[in-house]
Amino acid sequence: MSIEFTFKSSIMKNRQTTILYVLLCCTCLFSCQRDNTTKLLELAEAQLWENPDSTLQILEQISSPEKLKGKEMADSLLHAALKTSDLNVKVNIYSALYKQAEENKQYKKAIKYLKNYIAVIDSVRDELKSTEIRELQLKYDKSITLRQNAEIRMSWYLTIAIGILIVIVLILLYFYSLKMYKKQKGKELSQQKQGSIKLQEQIDTFQTMIEENENLHSLEQEEALNKIMALQNEKGEKDIRIKQLEIMFRAKDISVSSADAEALQTFLKITELKKYIPAADRDKLQHWLNIVHQNFATRLNEQYSSLTGREKDICYLTALNLSLETVAQLLDVQPRSIERYTIRICEKFDFRKRSKESFIDFIIAFTHNK
Repeated sequence: MSIEFTFKSSIMKNRQTTILYVLLCCTCLFSCQRDNTTKLLELAEAQLWENPDSTLQILEQISSPEKLKGKEMADSLLHAALKTSDLNVKVNIYSALYKQAEENKQYKKAIKYLKNYIAVIDSVRDELKSTEIRELQLKYDKSITLRQNAEIRMSWYLTIAIGILIVIVLILLYFYSLKMYKKQKGKELSQQKQGSIKLQEQIDTFQTMIEENENLHSLEQEEALNKIMALQNEKGEKDIRIKQLEIMFRAKDISVSSADAEALQTFLKITELKKYIPAADRDKLQHWLNIVHQNFATRLNEQYSSLTGREKDICYLTALNLSLETVAQLLDVQPRSIERYTIRICEKFDFRKRSKESFIDFIIAFTHNK
């Protein structure tokens, strides 16, 4: 009995061991199969968005896909991918699903996928058309912009060309008007010279008449002298005008300033016409003396600032090498008054010898900056 019991016990243990071994093998086999399926699903998911056809081929390697659940359901990957907004991906997915359904003879699904495929293809075409239209619109806008820019450039070039043309015309007009002005002034200069010559001829005639006719009555002689004086004044005015015109012509060539020209005109008026208006001519005479006598007026005013306007006039006119009698005539005063002024000036100069001779000698020396 004990031996039989022991044998039965041994058989039971061996049977239990075999069952456990078979279960363990099944578990390992199932585990390996499950790991292989998981890997295939992960690979399919990785290829899903870029290559749906490859995804289907990978999913077909899974045995019994109908038993898969959750993430392991192969078709759900492709259907989930249809939620993408990328039309190209949808086209590939519907094409893959259509081929799969056709191979599996699931014609209803195949027709459904084909319709969806065609609809997506139309959408893709519409999108392509829209893209082409946008590109064409961009090209058109660009061409319009380029044309507008070209028109703007042409407008600027035209404006610049017109501006240059206007400047050239103005320059030509300026030189033409300058030429006409010089021609007019040249004609006037010629007329003034001819008039001065005729006046000199008349003056010579009257002087000859007086010299040759000693028996003229005093009244006739005085009348002739008056005519000579009037003619000389008229000739003097013409000579001044002649020199003014000559100065104007020379000023354009030697760049004489207007102040220098006016100073010269004042000098000529004083020395030739014997006319001097202190209020109007003093500044111009100062300018002239500064030019020809080493800043005579400026030096005099700096060293002797207490000089009055009349005293300055006497100094300036004496510096022109005019006699005190002529100075008195120009200032419309008596010669005695000029002498008194010179003595007063000598006092301001702090001279020991206060006389008109000392005054004249000082002014002549001062003109030479001595």
